Amino acid sequence: MMRKNLRGAYFVSVAIMIASLGGCGYHFAGGRPSREVGQYVLAGPIIENHTRHPGLDLILAEAINHRFILEGLPLLKPTGETEAHIRCSIRSLDIKPISFRRNLTAREYRITMILDAALEGRRESPNPWSAKGIILTRTYRVQSTIVATEREKKAALEAIGFDAALIIADGILRGF
Repeated sequence: MMRKNLRGAYFVSVAIMIASLGGCGYHFAGGRPSREVGQYVLAGPIIENHTRHPGLDLILAEAINHRFILEGLPLLKPTGETEAHIRCSIRSLDIKPISFRRNLTAREYRITMILDAALEGRRESPNPWSAKGIILTRTYRVQSTIVATEREKKAALEAIGFDAALIIADGILRGF
């Protein structure tokens, strides 16, 4: 008898927890964001690369476009035909060794990217959302060949791009 009461109490507490999660803004898988982007039609990202590393703007733009496609809001329109666009500025990219072998050659590197992002609109609010100084880091290991090490570096840069895209999409769509 006691076991049935505990089982019933468990199911009631789980049901209350699930119901309360929906009230605090948590989105269940497959659900739409609770707030639309002010009914904006968004253009693809405009990215400024202020670093010495070419191609970062392409990696970030691809990641942002991919993230918004996953959210169900593809950024396909040209900037002139939309009410808002995403603008990102990559301020810096540092690549520093963080661990060494006995012969003092690098074993592992850390990449740190700092960027600013904003949703710029032409409506009543010129900047509906912005984030300054987003810091993203990833590490990658040195491989036996230069080509393999460069492949690891590119994978780390792509991971940083996808992390940035997730932060930007969540900020714009959910207001975090």
